[in-house]
Parts: sequence; structure tokens; C-alpha cells
Amino acid sequence: MEKPSIHSLRLPAITFVIATVVALVLVSCADDSFDRDAPYGPDAVSSNAVDAESALTNHNVARAQQIYASWHADEPTNGTAAAGKAITDLLLLPGAARFSTLIIDSLGASRAINASSTIYGNDGLLYWLGRGARWDDEGQYLGVRGLLADQLPWTRDQLRTLSGFVEGLVNPVNRLMLNLVGVANHLEQIEQTLQIALDDGQFTRIFVPGETFHDPNLSLVLGRSELALLQSTVAAVRALIYFVAAYEHGWTLQDAFGPWRLAPTEHDPLFLPAFGPADYTVRYLDGQLFRGVTHPQRLEASRTALVKSLSYARASIEYGLKTEFNNTMHWRRVDPDHARDLQLLLKAAEAALFAATPIPFSQPPTRADFSSFFEGRVLETDLAWMLRVDNAGQLLPDESTAEGRWELNSEAVEHFFTDGVFSPPLDQDQSFVRIELSVSNRDFVDGLVGEYVEGVEDAYFTAR
Repeated sequence: MEKPSIHSLRLPAITFVIATVVALVLVSCADDSFDRDAPYGPDAVSSNAVDAESALTNHNVARAQQIYASWHADEPTNGTAAAGKAITDLLLLPGAARFSTLIIDSLGASRAINASSTIYGNDGLLYWLGRGARWDDEGQYLGVRGLLADQLPWTRDQLRTLSGFVEGLVNPVNRLMLNLVGVANHLEQIEQTLQIALDDGQFTRIFVPGETFHDPNLSLVLGRSELALLQSTVAAVRALIYFVAAYEHGWTLQDAFGPWRLAPTEHDPLFLPAFGPADYTVRYLDGQLFRGVTHPQRLEASRTALVKSLSYARASIEYGLKTEFNNTMHWRRVDPDHARDLQLLLKAAEAALFAATPIPFSQPPTRADFSSFFEGRVLETDLAWMLRVDNAGQLLPDESTAEGRWELNSEAVEHFFTDGVFSPPLDQDQSFVRIELSVSNRDFVDGLVGEYVEGVEDAYFTAR
């Protein structure tokens, strides 16, 4: 038998913990051969399920959410009801109370977003994207921004440019982070609702019609593997929010991205002769990000969420390998040995959150210890994240009139991301751990969700 070829995976050090999750965290896809009359669990003929699907088909996600929520209240252990509630809660997240607080309190919105109509309605975001509309207006032709102007809680002027959007947003970003933590806490409730579905031994799968997204080819059939992956995604997002929100954010959106950057005069104390708007943003944020921890408890919350994310991802693979139906991910099209290898990587990543752990399939053999990230790693004030250099790579002082470009400071990357994390230490010019697997991750992901990804690209990103 021919020996399988070795495919290498260059894994960024900072993202190793969740890299294998990200490889799986893609939009799920429905099988064209899905039989609506096939085994579908005890709620296949439930009037609640039929009514909710009808509402989704008619782009009324809010009505579907109401049906599933009422059903879940009446039957709190019913897996289909719980799954439907969690899925519609996620679809309507931009209109949820916590998200509304975020955009009104921290992002200058005048009111909450009606997510059901603005995103999924007959004249909503997905409707226009599916018809090839662009974001910006072009002469007499309105783009998405103009078409949705009356539905969005910002003025047209605010939406025209980034600098216009952030003008007046002078509260420290610490406040925005507090509101983001509120969103993360809301996501945890959705995560728990998904678990109710997985705990129901009678639950098989749930159907979301493609008409919800204004394309019948985008129908979703979500079984246990898909719900566990959804849990993993939600938990990973929570982990990221908690981690970033643990740090000091005394800067403001107006100072970072506001109109002052567009044309400062030489009398402005921040004026630099060769700087453009983006240069001022980079220089300002450089001294603000990951310089000090103010909420260490959020780092521990991040680790806890990440443990759950990795555990859910392993469960998703296990469910997928055991599935008997053609659900949204095509587990029968992938190499089960590669899936098992990914489970080993996920298990090692979880252990490495607490202590030094060998990384499977690493070359050379490497141990990783990510625990220090949750103890408060910071970048010292005398180290810059970014360096401005000329075309020859020579460092330029801020006062220089020569044109320059920004590049990541390798010393800062090493100090914050890799020092004390890997054993043996990475080479000085290396910021990747090399993982060698018998099957390429691209082939694995293409087999798992490739058809649906193509469907999404055709629906929203193909010129018409």
C-alpha cells in the first residue's frame, strides 16, 4: 500500500490553542439529498416545528423565535425546541437586549436593530446581498447602505465613513468592553440551551429552510455534530471577548479613528510630516493595546470558555463520525483518521491551557504551555508592536519625512506570544509550530463543508 503523503500545517503560536477549532468553524451545509420524510426525531410532525419552519421560510425569524421560545418554555427538555430557540436566538443576536445596549451605549446607535426585518426581511440585508447590491451608493443606484438607511439606527452621514461613524464616541473603550462582556454572557445562555438539545436522547436533527437566507440552496440540516460545533464556536467567541476585555482600554474610538487624523496641521501637537490617517491610528493604538491587565478574573473566564470550546469541538467530531444521516456536514466524505488526529490536537491544546503538554504531530517534537496567557501577559511600554520602516527595511523615526510602511515588531511578538510558551523555544525567525498530518486540512474542510461554502459564495459574493 502506498504510504500517504505528509501535509504540513504551519500553526501561528498565538492561535494554536484554537486553530483546529477554527479549521472546523465554518458555516454548515445542507445535503441536496436530504429527505424531509426521513427519520427526523419525535418532533417531525410537531405543529410547532412546522409553524416555525413556515415562519423562517417567510423570512419572519422573530416569529420563529417566539414559537420555539414558547415551545421550550412548555417542554424545557425537548431537544428540538431547545435547538430551535438557540438557533433563532443566534440569528437575532444583533437585536438582542445586550447587543442593543452595546450599540446604543458605545457605538452611537439611536435605537435597537430590528434584526428580523433588517437582516432577513424581504427588503433586508441578505435580500439585497443576494441580488448583488454593493454597500456604497453609486450615482443614482443605491447601495445596501442607502437601501437600508431607514432601518439602521445610524444616520447616512455616520455610515458614510469610519471617521464620521466614530466622531463623538469619546467614552473610553473600557465601557465598550464591559458591554461586550454582557454580550458574551448572553452567548453563554445560548450555549447552555444548545446543550439541552444534545442532552435529549430523542433529538436527531433540526431543519432551517434556505429561504431564511433568501436562497433555497442554503438550507441547513443541523444534527448533533453541527450543534456541538455551534457550541464550540460560541464558546470560542466568548473566550476571545473575555480575554481582550481583561486588558486596560483607556483609549477612545474617536481618538483612534476620528476625523482629526485626516488633515492635522503642523501646529497640531500630534502632527507628523509623513503620516497619513492610518499612520496616526497605528501609532496611537500601539501604546494602548495589551499593556496592562485590569480585570484578571476575565482571563480565567476566557480559559474556562476555551476549555469548553475545545471540548465541544472534540464532541462534534465524535458525533460526526457516528452519524447515520446526511446532515449539514458530510462526515462520510472525510478521512476518519484525520478527524481522530484533530481530536488529539484539540485534547492536547486543552491540556496546554494549564501546563506544559506535548503537541501531537509537531516537528520537531514540541511542548506548549499556554497557562501564562491567563495569568496576565503584557507588553512592556518600551517595546512597540509596530515599527515604521523604509523600503529597505530600515527603521524610520516618527519625525522623518520619508515614506514608510509598518511592520510587526518581531521582538514584541516574541516577548508577548512565545517567550516561555514553547519547549524547545522557537527559532528566532520562527513564529510557527509545524504540525505534520497525513491529510491536508484543506482537503478535509472541502470534503466536510465545501459544497455549502460554494453555495454561500454563489449567493452573496458572485457578480450578477
